[in-house]
Amino acid sequence: MAERKYQKYIVEDFNLGGARPPTGRTLDWRKTIVSLNGNRVEGASLSWFVWYTNIDDPPGPNSNSAHTHEVDEILGFIGTNWEEPGNLNAELEFWIDDEKYILTKSCLVFIPKGLKHCPLKILKCDRPFLHFDIISEPGVTRLTRTEIA
Repeated sequence: MAERKYQKYIVEDFNLGGARPPTGRTLDWRKTIVSLNGNRVEGASLSWFVWYTNIDDPPGPNSNSAHTHEVDEILGFIGTNWEEPGNLNAELEFWIDDEKYILTKSCLVFIPKGLKHCPLKILKCDRPFLHFDIISEPGVTRLTRTEIA
């Protein structure tokens, strides 16, 4: 099968180097949001991390419609099973331009500035997963978007 136009932006191979779960700790599966930007730490890039715990967790408002940004963006979807770190244990529908992707593996997705992406839909969620968004351009404190009809 020929490689699809935007397949190169989805990275699914991880080398965890023997990572093990932390000992003596239990994981709390509440939705947790952590964010960073230049307002909080001078010169920091914009980023945020979100736990999705089930199919009823709606993606954020920026994920519901197709849009573009004026900066590059890196999206991550990471499974939480230490025994199978590459398994997302969820099924997500994600659009890049006019191509639909079904994501079932832990992955990173590079979105170059100006590339239309989304919507994002959670189709199935058997186990919580981590989603993060990173804007590598320093000084960006808020991600602006251009809606695509």
